[in-house]
Amino acid sequence: MEKKVLEFINQNRMIKQGDGVVVGVSGGADSVCLLTMLHSFSKEFDMRLYAVHVNHHIRGNEADEDQKYVVDLCRKLNVECICYDIDAAQIAREMKCSEEEAGREERYRIFREVKKAKNAVSIAVAHNLNDVSETILFNLFRGTGIGGLSGIKPVRDDIIRPILCLARREIEEYLSERNIAFRTDSTNLGTDYSRNKLRNVVIPYITHNLNPAADINIAKAGSSLLEIEDYLKAQTETVYDRYVSIEADDYYLSLSIKEEHPAIVKRVIRMIIDKMAGRLKDVTSLHIDIAMGLLGAETGNSADLPYGITVQKSYSHIIFKTKKAQKKYEKDEITDREIWKDNRYIENDIMTIEKVDLTSESAEEFVQNIPDLIYTKWIDCDKIKGTLHVRNRQQGDYITIDGAGNTKKLKDFFINEKIPRDERDNILLVADGSHIVWIIGYRLGSYYKVSKNTRQCLVLKGKVFEKRG
Repeated sequence: MEKKVLEFINQNRMIKQGDGVVVGVSGGADSVCLLTMLHSFSKEFDMRLYAVHVNHHIRGNEADEDQKYVVDLCRKLNVECICYDIDAAQIAREMKCSEEEAGREERYRIFREVKKAKNAVSIAVAHNLNDVSETILFNLFRGTGIGGLSGIKPVRDDIIRPILCLARREIEEYLSERNIAFRTDSTNLGTDYSRNKLRNVVIPYITHNLNPAADINIAKAGSSLLEIEDYLKAQTETVYDRYVSIEADDYYLSLSIKEEHPAIVKRVIRMIIDKMAGRLKDVTSLHIDIAMGLLGAETGNSADLPYGITVQKSYSHIIFKTKKAQKKYEKDEITDREIWKDNRYIENDIMTIEKVDLTSESAEEFVQNIPDLIYTKWIDCDKIKGTLHVRNRQQGDYITIDGAGNTKKLKDFFINEKIPRDERDNILLVADGSHIVWIIGYRLGSYYKVSKNTRQCLVLKGKVFEKRG
């Protein structure tokens, strides 16, 4: 097993002689295996190891016992152990995300903090082959492209994954043979989270009823797709350099790109948008198809994309521009527009609304998988008291800021967010009377958020909005 991992490390050039490596150690089987193996390789690489354990304080005494176990293990291995305490629940509230996401973000921040302090080169984390198959299925079911089906990279920036070549059963076998104990996180045993359902229900069903090696085969397919994705990325960059030019802040895509395969053309368009906006969260395949359609359109045709980007057909190029100087909607243009009344959508040029019916069984799963998009929001339809309007601010507007029902005047929100006074009148709001549902581009009111008790959900999608800032 160690030989297999060592070959994997060398094949992916993860560690060089004399490297300092920060190792994330939770106390679970995967991270204990990772630390133990790296410790056995430390003399061969003349490697300095720094074990980092982060106590999230979510599981009470169980979490404290995990920390004690990690400290004892590091003492036996003579590896420096650095422990951190965080309040994952509080961080999640501040970041407006799940505790799982908040904990992950904070862990990696801490890992990099230790890496800098210890002058280390890389951060080793304990993902394995089963994590790859779970990630691929998770992305597949939610909807993704080749990138999301590629699984997890062995090396990404300063993150290395030395035991990514091992299945979970191989890890447990390795520890059992050496009589090495490990901790078990009880939250991983249930089915409260989508990934747990994949790990504890879906994948076991597949391996028991279809193919015992199904999870490994999924991971291997992801590895093949990763190679394809890397190749396509290189090809996209080559085609981008050939057909794209930049003048001032505008991007010019030569019409000659029509000679290339449509798959590459779409990737180049995505690359342009990413470079202009610095993100792709609100960009869907529909937006890419809209830009693609201009390649065969008449000269002068144009379209709007997310983040305030416009695309226009010229005689020889598709021109991508960012509308910086002007605002899409000024206060005088929108006084008050109804968008939802008497439980039905009212057609308008600002926003679309879709209704989704949920059951008690599907609501909890639905809530966990709501993506964090800037210009698309999901709200609880049953919380709406009257008619939804899109409008600018009015006297008496307020927004609910937390799950406890605490509210804040809209004026105070703008002040706290340091939004210039002259911009406040041009910010669009979705309002239910004086109760603000959504400050578009900024935040959703907590009162209207979808929960496990939601039975009717509305999906609000902004048709065209500026890139914030």
